[in-house]
Amino acid sequence: LVSPDTFRIIDISPKDNGLLVLAKLSGDLLVGSKEFSSGSGSTTFVFSFDESLELNNYVEFLDSGDLNFNALSVSGNAFHLVGGYQGDIQLGTYTLSSTNESKSLLVSCELQEEIFGEVNWVEQFGTGDNTFLSDITFDSEGNIYVSEISAVEDSLNSSEIILYKTDSNGSEILQSSLFGTGRIKNVKL
Repeated sequence: LVSPDTFRIIDISPKDNGLLVLAKLSGDLLVGSKEFSSGSGSTTFVFSFDESLELNNYVEFLDSGDLNFNALSVSGNAFHLVGGYQGDIQLGTYTLSSTNESKSLLVSCELQEEIFGEVNWVEQFGTGDNTFLSDITFDSEGNIYVSEISAVEDSLNSSEIILYKTDSNGSEILQSSLFGTGRIKNVKL
């Protein structure tokens, strides 16, 4: 058995002929005959399983800063991750930096087995601090919808929810804002 402090499944998404699992590892894990280790910190993985639930590929995102993905979804030949980061992080050829508070993040990666996990593009959202993307979905035209949560500094301890619509390359088309009282931790689409 694996302790929830060591291994946590964050999200699962179906794909053609199998499924993807987004997980965070702090320690060691055995999947089939493959051993995984996060070293002294934590590492985020996307595991690709075939129809018989055999591991056939994976990609790891080393937490060089504070990197947290909250959701995973598949569209076409790519999988997309949403979340937030703080500090300096490296995603493929993309270097991101946030010195103060967390920033929202949308990442598109290759689904094709021979180049699985290669970062296609990265987009950041929001203008404020203390933001993160909480969920993702797609429409029939390939547009991407993401929900962002942002802490609002006011006497009501409020949160702002922003819904973004982007094209298939992550470029913003429109956004809509909602406000809530109390700290909102998740918005599912």
